[in-house]
Amino acid sequence: MQSIENQIRERVARFLEVTGVRLPLMNAPMAEVAGSALTVAVCRAGGLGILAGDELSPEELAESIDEVRRLVGVNTRFAVNLRVPPAKSPTSEDRECQRKMLSALEDLAADLGLEAGTLEPLPDFDAQFDVLLQKRVPLVSVTFGGLREEYDDRLKQAGIAWMGTATTLREAKVLRAADQVVLLPIMGGREKDDGGVKSEDLAAKLPGSVVVSGLEGAADWVKKNAKKGDLVVCMSCGDLYKAADMMVEK
Repeated sequence: MQSIENQIRERVARFLEVTGVRLPLMNAPMAEVAGSALTVAVCRAGGLGILAGDELSPEELAESIDEVRRLVGVNTRFAVNLRVPPAKSPTSEDRECQRKMLSALEDLAADLGLEAGTLEPLPDFDAQFDVLLQKRVPLVSVTFGGLREEYDDRLKQAGIAWMGTATTLREAKVLRAADQVVLLPIMGGREKDDGGVKSEDLAAKLPGSVVVSGLEGAADWVKKNAKKGDLVVCMSCGDLYKAADMMVEK
């Protein structure tokens, strides 16, 4: 059986091969946070800067891509992330859950002196995708699903690699054909976490994946396996930063 250390080295080598960057480092493509400034900063550090294009109109997306290239050079490797639209339209139950969520956040917004938010439709995905092809971006990242075959074919024809983030077993299966797969722990986000899928289920479909038990498990694993000079990247939309603190304490 291959050691964990060799698995990590293979993954790092694969990441560097696919992305063409100097360091195995990338930022989370968080909407409204990962703009051109953060993308440029990560690129300058030697990693893969990812521009969050989810909520940008086609025009805004094109301008942001141009801005990144203006600041770091036209040959710099970076990625643009888009959110894959759901295959089916939201049901009445889905809309009711959204209404309840917004209602529950109204009091919090008032306490913070903020205006209550609204659910805005995302820009047209096909129009966004056309911008990526027109601008011939180096890499494409997608979240909340995998690209359908027609999109995959168009990217391959343009010589553009793409990678995806798997948050469910179904997405992991779809993403097996991607150039790079990022496996996240199971957590409740857009969909309700009913406990029906575990990280182990995803790992079983993705050979070489490593599953740890909780934040302390992550910190312990790093303590046992990381060596001097290694770069440890902690990425999550939850409280994974606590594990990073534990690593430093240990």
